[in-house]
Parts: sequence; C-alpha cells; structure tokens
Amino acid sequence: MSTAEEERERIRAITGTEVAKRLPTLASTLAIETDFSAEEAMKILAIAASDVDAQVAAATARAAVPMPMPARSGVGLGMPETRGRPDAAEGWHKAVEHTNRHASPDAIGGEASATGWARAMQSANRRVA
Repeated sequence: MSTAEEERERIRAITGTEVAKRLPTLASTLAIETDFSAEEAMKILAIAASDVDAQVAAATARAAVPMPMPARSGVGLGMPETRGRPDAAEGWHKAVEHTNRHASPDAIGGEASATGWARAMQSANRRVA
C-alpha cells in the first residue's frame, strides 16, 4: 500500500466511526490536520464524546428540576386574576400622591408646574375611575 493510500485509510478509519458522526468537526480535524494514528484519534474522540455525554446529562438534570411557581387561582382558565390587586386608577392615584408629597417643586419645574402636574394627574385619575 502506498503512503497516500495509507493516509486515506487512516482518514476513513477516523471519520467513519459512530463517534465521528456525533463529533464531525473534531473527527475531521484529527483526521486531516494531525499526524495521530487512527487508534490515537479514535481514543481522543471517545474521550471527547464521554465529556459531551456528561455535560448533556448534567444539563438535562438541571433542566428537569421543576421551577417553583406562585400559587394563583384561575390561571389558565381564561379568568383574570384580580383578587388582592388594586385597580389601575387606585395605583395611579397613590403614585401621584406620593410624587406630590416627596418631589420638590424644583425637581419637576417649579411651583406652578408641580401644581399643574397634580391637577393633570387628578383629572386623568377621575377619567379612569
């Protein structure tokens, strides 16, 4: 057998294995870009495959752990969950009151702007309610 034929046989031996089908990039790199014998390359492929299998098993185990879900009634039954939640108008009213109490007039444009802001938000809250 000639040297070229021996090299082709080595490449076929490396790339023709089941492990090479799972790790084709590594197999072709070992076959074409290295001088490893077919036996050495197949040993490297087997080690890499076992590492990949271990990583996949670990990732699968982590994914199989159920995430705790908050208990909510009516979820998935087409029913809105409103129990214990304030309506939007009440929430906006509280937010505006808080802002008016704690924001300095300078921070929102001076005395006239703060008064105007409060009136505008009260008007919007009345429309929503």
